Amino acid sequence: MNLEGIIFSVMCSQCTKLLNLSQLQLRHFNINLRRRHVMRLATFNVENMFERPAAMNLPTLKDGEPFLEDYYRLLKLIGKQQYSNADKEQMLDIMKRNKGLLTVDKSDYIRLRVIRGKFLKKSRGGPVEIIANGRGEWIGWFELVPDIIKETAIENTGRVIRDVNADVFCFIEVEDPSHLTTLTVQ
Repeated sequence: MNLEGIIFSVMCSQCTKLLNLSQLQLRHFNINLRRRHVMRLATFNVENMFERPAAMNLPTLKDGEPFLEDYYRLLKLIGKQQYSNADKEQMLDIMKRNKGLLTVDKSDYIRLRVIRGKFLKKSRGGPVEIIANGRGEWIGWFELVPDIIKETAIENTGRVIRDVNADVFCFIEVEDPSHLTTLTVQ
């Protein structure tokens, strides 16, 4: 689980200076400055809360390592200014290992995106070839295929967020605000 929660407990008088909040704003959080209560601040990175790469959503990290290594190697190879025959052969070998990547540009874990130019040549009945001779001949990339996080994992994360019981909660890398609404409702 990608839990990067940091909880801060600070005295309210220090907090007003730190956060540059007025007394009126702090009242919104039900904090009385005269009594020097502790305010709990928390941050949580929700980037991968609802969706993460399928290779990272397998039962164990070790199960996904081969796909992550293939992905990393492909990125390194396509980043070269010139592709040698050995580079092309290595890319084809990796793509063959990931069923579907050569035929439909997508395996269960890695996807090829070609925006402009040609990277592969797919002949009927013939072998697939890499026709780009370097990075400058095409625009595209490999990406990890996303997968939806299991409901139990999302619920457990929600429990952790609830149990932190922070006065102020800051969510980081919120890709879709509707996800937070869904979490709040449930």
